Amino acid sequence: MADQSGCNRLLIIGSSVTEGRPETIGGANVLMGKLLDHLDTRNDINFLFVKANGYPSAVRSLLSVLFKAWSSRAQWDLVFVNVSQRGLVLLFPLMALMSALLGKKWAMRAFGADALEVLEHTPWKGLLKWCVKRSALVGMETHSLVKEFSKHTATAYWIPNVRDEVVGAFSVKKAYQKRFVFIAHVKRSKGIFDALRAFELLGPGYTFDFYGPIVEEECRELEMHPSYKGVLSPKEVPEVLVRYDGLVLPTSYAGEGYPGIVIEAYQAGLFCVSTQWRSLPEIVEEGQSGFLLPVGDHEAIAHCIRSLDEEQFERMRNFIHGYRKKFDSQSVHRELVDRLIKA
Repeated sequence: MADQSGCNRLLIIGSSVTEGRPETIGGANVLMGKLLDHLDTRNDINFLFVKANGYPSAVRSLLSVLFKAWSSRAQWDLVFVNVSQRGLVLLFPLMALMSALLGKKWAMRAFGADALEVLEHTPWKGLLKWCVKRSALVGMETHSLVKEFSKHTATAYWIPNVRDEVVGAFSVKKAYQKRFVFIAHVKRSKGIFDALRAFELLGPGYTFDFYGPIVEEECRELEMHPSYKGVLSPKEVPEVLVRYDGLVLPTSYAGEGYPGIVIEAYQAGLFCVSTQWRSLPEIVEEGQSGFLLPVGDHEAIAHCIRSLDEEQFERMRNFIHGYRKKFDSQSVHRELVDRLIKA
């Protein structure tokens, strides 16, 4: 799969963060940017990137992607489609069919934890399974999904959520100051109300701030909350995280895979207080990188945080220092791209 100059030719399709559109700031879109950052460092690859969320209208964005992929067909040999639920149902099979028509290869990565439900319940399940079976690579975010998709294809592959290591995050010993943060879309399913209630119980000895776009009407009143600090750009997130000791994310979000902010917290040296939800037990080591509590139990959050002391805080930071390396952006994406060009 190489052109005459010896460079491998990839078409990359996925959604990314759009400046001026805070609703596009999310884990999957930030992760797409990390892949592009890695590709920019590779001298052995020619790649084109087609943005899948270029327009507010989903239909217009889909048509734009198909047009650009078709018009650039002479410039690529393999298409790598990065999708969430809606893209898995529509964009991925359409690109697989286009690639088959052109005699080219295709691969995909599904963000989040709901890919299996999509595969089993889409009206054109047979077509989607055909596309998956013949993919050069099928990337899944969680080990449980890799296991399930291995029943449908021999190319299922684990691509965890990743982030860059934060330089200097572990360079000096850090004292436990009881400072906690929530960074995510501010909505009920991400657990913002449970977090707020927990810190009401904890009282003034603790600091709790929350950041993120407010995306639900029932959360609009939180814009005036004294702990709300606004929306962060992806670049600002690591700079903010290092000011805190722990991340609080009591999520029950249906599509949760490996929340990007948990990975980002590890890279900045923070432990995570989260929930026993979906695939979070795959990435939160109980008592070592964080804690997993029952969904919707703000009293359990408060009790957990109240029980922490300086000794346990230091012990968890030491564990996270090594643990974070399995989620390093450069090493994970290097292996991924190497697999794509050998497909």
